[in-house]
Amino acid sequence: MFKKVLILAMLVLMVSSGAFAVRLIDPLNMEITDGSYVGSIAPGSTLELIFSKEFGKFDSLRLASSLPKGFEARVKPELESIKLYITVPQKTVPGSYDVSVILSGTATEDMASFYFKVENGLLEVSLNNYTETKFVKEAAEYQFSLINNSYTDVNFTIVPKTDLSSYSFFNQPVATTVYSKTITVPKRSSIDASLVVYARTEGEKAISTKVMLDNTGKEKVFTLTLDAKPSLSSKLGAARYGMPFYSFPLLPAYLIDAFIGMLLN
Repeated sequence: MFKKVLILAMLVLMVSSGAFAVRLIDPLNMEITDGSYVGSIAPGSTLELIFSKEFGKFDSLRLASSLPKGFEARVKPELESIKLYITVPQKTVPGSYDVSVILSGTATEDMASFYFKVENGLLEVSLNNYTETKFVKEAAEYQFSLINNSYTDVNFTIVPKTDLSSYSFFNQPVATTVYSKTITVPKRSSIDASLVVYARTEGEKAISTKVMLDNTGKEKVFTLTLDAKPSLSSKLGAARYGMPFYSFPLLPAYLIDAFIGMLLN
């Protein structure tokens, strides 16, 4: 009997001391105390906060504090959690921002106060190879490293800026209407992504390419170099189309010259 009373007293003490207080599931798994830090995002991004319903203790959430001008908040109840989305403008001044929310249930209501940061420099892009040498219509692959140090998933979009008439991108070595590629990088992680380019004509070409950083309004521009060598078919084609301009006595020498040129390249 004494043991049951002791267990009941411990449960009452846990409840009264806030053992079942507001719990954040994502982007950090933690029990929120006053002034808890919940993550950082870049200007123009959206922070997704997932709160636990604590096995039915809570069923709704509302803001208990006002957000700065231009900030937007949206609440989305789920089966076992409640999501709060906070979107900040592109021109948000970097710094810390306080938020208070109230989670309510049929028999209880709790308040949680926390803060998040808006920071520059959380999203980075680097290019691993600037120059490729390939045959005409052969795939030239450029490797980008997309780095997301923020606490929310971010989209990076790769867009070639150069005149597209001499190239095909991403898919096949033929004309295509796909001229951009969007990659979602999960929070606190990095992904290697490729831009594949096919030159349709020979020669050295500079390809200006930009990578847009989600909704931040910022982008990084890279200049890629592709040295496209004539393919076997184009070399033989050149020899074939050159025949009418040479007399037959010179034809063997011309074909040999074309073959040597192909080997040297």
